[in-house]
Amino acid sequence: MYGVFATGAAEWMGRPDDADLIGRIGAVLPHVVALVHGYTRGRGFCEDGWSCPPDIASVIYSVIARVLANPDGLQKTTTTGPFTETVAGWQGFTLMERQILDRYRVRAL
Repeated sequence: MYGVFATGAAEWMGRPDDADLIGRIGAVLPHVVALVHGYTRGRGFCEDGWSCPPDIASVIYSVIARVLANPDGLQKTTTTGPFTETVAGWQGFTLMERQILDRYRVRAL
């Protein structure tokens, strides 16, 4: 299933034929899947630990894209003329990602 996730993430990012990108995805994929699996406490995943519904897969792809955009995880600031862009490292799931994952997460009442 690893290969399917890696190529799926590369397709999601619009670069399905980029072998270097697929290799970098492969490096972070197990960690991202472990984060999502842990957050949902395994709900939504099949027994193999990789198979999951499309909405969970989209969260995995989204997190992979953010991690690969800033693999060091450090805050970086770029200034071009009057414009400044600050990019921080991965700081957790976004609100939209949490809305998807919270449907699977077991919570105390």
